[in-house]
Amino acid sequence: RVVVSAAVTRVFSHSIEVAVRVSSNSVNTQDTPTEVNVGHLNFSVMGPDGPLTPHVPDVTPSTVEQDLEYRRAIGRQKFRELRHAEVKRPTPCPGSCSLFSVDLDVKGSQVQEV
Repeated sequence: RVVVSAAVTRVFSHSIEVAVRVSSNSVNTQDTPTEVNVGHLNFSVMGPDGPLTPHVPDVTPSTVEQDLEYRRAIGRQKFRELRHAEVKRPTPCPGSCSLFSVDLDVKGSQVQEV
């Protein structure tokens, strides 16, 4: 059995970081799940008129583990910014890739707390 869980770890000025954890139980036992992978995804939150993050509230850590992830997110953000500053970007992609967007109304009925 594989369990995938995700949680927003931090909201920055132009992006949201989400931690994704994958755990697995042994097939023939009922042991405690073992964490097999962890990843941090970063989503830019931009609308046609600029950043949308002023409308997205930051998370409030409620456990020691959440507080640690919250504080570590700043280090990961700084690393991403340094990496982006050092990498020379190729020419922009054709117009087709700029058409990709995800519409989310943070106050809408599709939003749910996990």
